[in-house]
Amino acid sequence: MPALAEAPTSQLSVNGTLLEAVVGSTRNALAMCQAEAHCVGASRIPQQQAGTVTGMIGVHGNASGFITANLPERFAMSAVASLMDEKVGDRLTAGVVDGVG
Repeated sequence: MPALAEAPTSQLSVNGTLLEAVVGSTRNALAMCQAEAHCVGASRIPQQQAGTVTGMIGVHGNASGFITANLPERFAMSAVASLMDEKVGDRLTAGVVDGVG
């Protein structure tokens, strides 16, 4: 059974000129590599509880796309420390950012 996303609860305000420039540039760049992309939507980072570390996970198969995880620094450090089973210190490091990705 394929996974289906629910309809968004609110519309995202997007600058159409900027979006078309990004989509067009991406299509043109990929065309040079004999590849193509299909834009299926636009998203943004939540504004109410925005984190400072964002990781993106690629998903490919019956459904393709990206899952974005936006985390506060403390949570990112705690999650990566647990994942790696080692201390990461009390400051955000490149290793923590890499671990979130």
